[in-house]
Amino acid sequence: MINKEQQIGDYKMKKMLIAAAALMMTSTVLAEEVMYRVTFKGNFSKQMQPHSRFPGNPHFSALVVAGHKRSYDMFGFGKKSTPGVKLVAETGGTKTIVQELLKLRDNGRVLEYRRASSGTSGLGTMSLNVRVDSKNPYLSAITMIAPSPDWIVGVSKYSLKKNGKFITKKVVPLHAIDAGTDSGTGYTSGNKPTRPQAKIAKLKSVSGQDIQAPYGYLTIEKL
Repeated sequence: MINKEQQIGDYKMKKMLIAAAALMMTSTVLAEEVMYRVTFKGNFSKQMQPHSRFPGNPHFSALVVAGHKRSYDMFGFGKKSTPGVKLVAETGGTKTIVQELLKLRDNGRVLEYRRASSGTSGLGTMSLNVRVDSKNPYLSAITMIAPSPDWIVGVSKYSLKKNGKFITKKVVPLHAIDAGTDSGTGYTSGNKPTRPQAKIAKLKSVSGQDIQAPYGYLTIEKL
């Protein structure tokens, strides 16, 4: 006959097993990883952006993408550019932003980042694969509109989840963004540092002419 102490022991053991199973299930969900193919397609041409003094060599700098937590916002509107974003926006250089992403990865705010080997023409494409997971379901991507004073396109803290599930595919139009570090108004304006540094904002005009079309598109596709 099973005594009372044994019954209590069996009950406690069952509770422990149930709790352990629930913890394993939770860990599995949290550890869910997804790979995305991120493809940038330029839309930078005289036909699409018919501004005066259109540059002779429209192009984009090397694309940088990152999968990360909600707490990281690469270039959110209303914020000031980090040194890394500033360098991308003004020169296309990626060394500083890569250093920033490495530090963020080390402290757990960025899961993974990738950098294209080179930039592309105004109508060219760049593609990178980047990993995200349930703890890091956000995407940021950045490239410089070149030549320009400090203009970029991309996405910052873009959620890859909808209704609790990872999206399958999304095409995002990319409108020009002013990084707030240079006050030039045209593609080939001379260097004119903005002091004090302004906040990141949507670029509304080039050489006094309103912008109509996006400068590119980002296709985000689950692999």
